[in-house]
Amino acid sequence: DPKGQIDRKLLAQLVFSDSDKLKLLNRITHRHIIEQMMAEVEKARREGFDGTLVLDVPIPVEQGFLDTADEVWVVTADMEERLKRVMKRSGFSKEEVLKRIQSQPAQEEYLKLADRVIHNNGSLEQLEREVSLLYGAG
Repeated sequence: DPKGQIDRKLLAQLVFSDSDKLKLLNRITHRHIIEQMMAEVEKARREGFDGTLVLDVPIPVEQGFLDTADEVWVVTADMEERLKRVMKRSGFSKEEVLKRIQSQPAQEEYLKLADRVIHNNGSLEQLEREVSLLYGAG
């Protein structure tokens, strides 16, 4: 836009309707995102952080994520629940949300990477309980 800000809605319209444009966007952005993420991980290590460090990564990539993580936790939810939540959060139509979901790897691909799976079809309180149980089991 005139202020130099990304028009996220326009960008989404462009890339989620054209897989080649999405691939180009990913090629441009992923390396910068990974560099920033790794810089934060290194900063935490330098500062002596010895707790659990969580990387919230929507699209796992080999270099800079899978090679960094000790464990991969995957969060799943039924398609209708995912649609409802994203539509509520973003204000996008069902069709727009479906385009985004369909541009991502299938849930089965994420599950292949998982050391632990969090089922998130219920309430926030149920999610918190499940995460606490899984974390405590580690």
